Amino acid sequence: MRLSASLIATQAEELTNTVGERCILLRQLNIPYIENLAVLGNKYDAVDLTGNHITKLANFPRKSMERLQSLYVADNAIEAVDGKNLSKTLINLKNLDLSGNKIGILSEVSKLNALRKLEVLSLLGNSVSR
Repeated sequence: MRLSASLIATQAEELTNTVGERCILLRQLNIPYIENLAVLGNKYDAVDLTGNHITKLANFPRKSMERLQSLYVADNAIEAVDGKNLSKTLINLKNLDLSGNKIGILSEVSKLNALRKLEVLSLLGNSVSR
């Protein structure tokens, strides 16, 4: 299912998570890739895309998501990271959960160096962490 403005309007749930972040939940919607997140604007501290079918961490909107501090993309099929895109769009990202994905080579992890404010990174369940 494509991540469209319509899907976000009808299927997404907004809440305050356990650490006090304003979060939008886009869990388990069979989303194959990241797109159309510009419709979220700069309203959320966290975006939860857990349990979809995303294969590449990329394609975040060119307009910076300055407020975003946490990104949850666990249990997808992520194999690749676009560090250049992330560094220009997720400039205040502190927490990134990549647990249960398919990252298999260290060079993909090193692309996350572009996230200058990153404090917490979870790679549990990826072959690179074994």
